[in-house]
Amino acid sequence: MAIPIPQSTGFSTKTLNVGRVVQEGIEVSLEAKILDRGGFRWNSIVNFTHNVSIVEKLAEGTERIVIASEFNNVQVVAVPGKQFQLFTSTWLTDSASGRPIINPANGLRQPGPVETRGSVMPNFTMGFVNNISYKNFTLSATIDWRSGGSLYSSTVAGLQTSGASAETAVNREGTFIDKYGVLVNADGTVRDNDIPARSSQTFWNSLAPAGSSDAFIYDASFIKLREMGISYNFPASMLGSSFIRGLQIGVEGRNLALLYSKVPHIDPEATLFGAGADGFGVERNTVPSTRSIGFNVRLTF
Repeated sequence: MAIPIPQSTGFSTKTLNVGRVVQEGIEVSLEAKILDRGGFRWNSIVNFTHNVSIVEKLAEGTERIVIASEFNNVQVVAVPGKQFQLFTSTWLTDSASGRPIINPANGLRQPGPVETRGSVMPNFTMGFVNNISYKNFTLSATIDWRSGGSLYSSTVAGLQTSGASAETAVNREGTFIDKYGVLVNADGTVRDNDIPARSSQTFWNSLAPAGSSDAFIYDASFIKLREMGISYNFPASMLGSSFIRGLQIGVEGRNLALLYSKVPHIDPEATLFGAGADGFGVERNTVPSTRSIGFNVRLTF
C-alpha cells in the first residue's frame, strides 16, 4: 500500500508491503419450506456470515498504519493484533460512567486524547430471503441485517453543529444544560451536571469536530428492507393458442426502507472511502442512498 513519507524526499508516498492481515470466518446458509398447503407456499432462506480480519503484523519499525483518514482527527488505522480500528479525538470522561466531564467555567465538555473507538468491521451480517406464493401471485422480500462496527458521520456533525437538525431545537431560546455530562466535585466524586452553557447554540457549536469527534461516533448496525417484489403469472388458459407460452408481470423495489439504525439522519451503509476493508468507518457528506422501483414484464415464447 501507499504510505506517507516526508515530502522533503520529493515524493509524498511510497508503496510498500507493510504487513499481513489474516482473515477467518464462517458462512452458513439454511433453506426451509415453512408452509405448503392449499395452494399457499412459503419458502425462506437465511444466510449468516461472520468474518474476522486481524492485522497480524506490520513492517519492521512500524507501530500502526493509517488506512484512511477524514482529515486529521478521524482515522481508520491498522494496529497489530486487532481489526482495523477507528481512532478519533475524544472527551475527558468519568472512568466509572463513561460520561463526559464538564468544564465548570462554561458548562461545556472538555476535549480529551485520541483513542480507538473499536473496530470498523461488522460483527456479522445476515440476509433473510422470503418467497410467498398463492395460486398465480408471488411475493418476495429480502431483509439485510448488519451488526456492529463503529462509524463516524461528518454529515451528522455538520447538521448538529450548524443547528440544522431537529434535536438542536430543544431549549433553543432558553437555558441549556448538557444533561449527559458530569461535574467533578472537590473530593473527586462526580455529580450530574447543573451548569448551563451560554446558549443552546454555544453547546452544539462546541461539538464541532475541531474539538472532538466523539459526539459523532455511532454503532453502525442496521436492518434494511433491501428488496421486495410482487408478480403475477398469467395462466395458460388466459393466453389461449397464441405464440406466447408464458407471461408474468410484476413490480419490484430495492433499498426500500431502513427498519433499524442507531445513526440519525443518514444511511449507515454510506461511507467516504467506498467498498473493501477500508470502506467502513467514516461517512462524509455522502449522497443519500437511492431507492429504486421498477415494473417488469417477462414473456416466454
